Amino acid sequence: MGDKDKTQKTTRRQFIELAAAGSVSVTAAGLGVGSAVTRAAPRPAGRSHYKIFSPGRLGKMKLKNRIVRSAAFEGGGTPTGEVSDEMIRFHRAYAEGGVGLTITGYMAVMEYGKKVTHVCAYDDRFIPGLKKLADAVHGVGNDCKLAAEIGHDGTSVAADRAGRRGEARMLSPTGLKWPGRIGPSGINWRGEPEGHVMTEAEILRFCSDMGHATRRLREAGFDAVEIHGAHHYLINTFLSPYTNRRTDRWGGSLKNRVRIVAEMVKRMREHVGRDFPIIIKLNCDDGPTDNGTPGEIDIHSFPALVREIVGAGVDAIDISGSERPGDPLRMGIGDPKDQSFYLRYAEAMDVDAAVILGCGNRNVELLEGIIKRGKVDFFCFARPMVREPDLAKRWLEGRGSAASECINSNLCFRRLLETGSPVRCVVLEEMHKTSRALSMAGTSTCGA
Repeated sequence: MGDKDKTQKTTRRQFIELAAAGSVSVTAAGLGVGSAVTRAAPRPAGRSHYKIFSPGRLGKMKLKNRIVRSAAFEGGGTPTGEVSDEMIRFHRAYAEGGVGLTITGYMAVMEYGKKVTHVCAYDDRFIPGLKKLADAVHGVGNDCKLAAEIGHDGTSVAADRAGRRGEARMLSPTGLKWPGRIGPSGINWRGEPEGHVMTEAEILRFCSDMGHATRRLREAGFDAVEIHGAHHYLINTFLSPYTNRRTDRWGGSLKNRVRIVAEMVKRMREHVGRDFPIIIKLNCDDGPTDNGTPGEIDIHSFPALVREIVGAGVDAIDISGSERPGDPLRMGIGDPKDQSFYLRYAEAMDVDAAVILGCGNRNVELLEGIIKRGKVDFFCFARPMVREPDLAKRWLEGRGSAASECINSNLCFRRLLETGSPVRCVVLEEMHKTSRALSMAGTSTCGA
């Protein structure tokens, strides 16, 4: 055969070996001994050529890929509000696992309303501990960025921290007595009167506290912040006309309802400038209220809400939602058609800001198809990375299935809510326990 001839004679065994390796293609009918085959170019190793693994920009911050660890609450704070060793372990593992950005669960920006396991950013004394977390993530050395989510529960404060309904039990930042729950109108997601109606002075103080928390996080070495504007927490209750029934400049029209975001972004920018990225997590669908009536943020009203918020100066929209009050986590999404279930909201938007799609992202091949359509810039993952902190790296290297191993049982976050212990994959723990038990039983049998 001449040097320029790209075909060669092969034996059947050689053909099978080459075909199994994906390095040949058939060029003639019949696969008997001596069939002519063409050597195909070797396939790229892993998925480094995928767009989901290409660099992207979030404001003026460059991320090495389009994979983000979602700001899911991890229960990683000490009782005094400091960053725990467990919190550091969580986010270092996400960095080592290959994400472009890891976002902490939301931190407390004021002492009032702090969860027992909240990490806090309401005082300068927390900066050294926050810096340990930033140093740990950046110390991995693979250019992973770190952001912190900040906000307040509002009317979603758990019953064990809220006390009796209407009971004034804590001082607000402006010196007034606040009950366990606060909001724009004193109305919960059941449409019932509950909690304290915030005064204008208290709203402005909250916006100021968000600004100071952002300053502390930047001083600690964080790369960005995310405003928690979803899941029926305080900011969400201002944005939704269902829970915001004010008649002053903080309620009524869309512009008035978004005013709290515009005011806090203004305060944040005063401390950190225009180059520090500010993300906001938003409910694209408030879901039904507890009494069964539909929420008022939906596929029709969401694009206008986003346009108004982007106009307030945020750099990215992190799309989330609440299928049920307080619970944005869906189960039963093994079928690809049920995954990435807020995609239609992302595709309904047209704004000059990065779009991060959260909720139900499970299969890298499906996500690659989505990102190529040009409406989504980044993807968030919560439960899948509780199960597999190295999911991004595994997908990049082409190891294992294109789907996450997460089975969407919600046991990880259910245990966190019930016990307060840091989030873990309960299913994986039980599998390990069973494996150890079987191994011990096998050892005992062999020794009998």
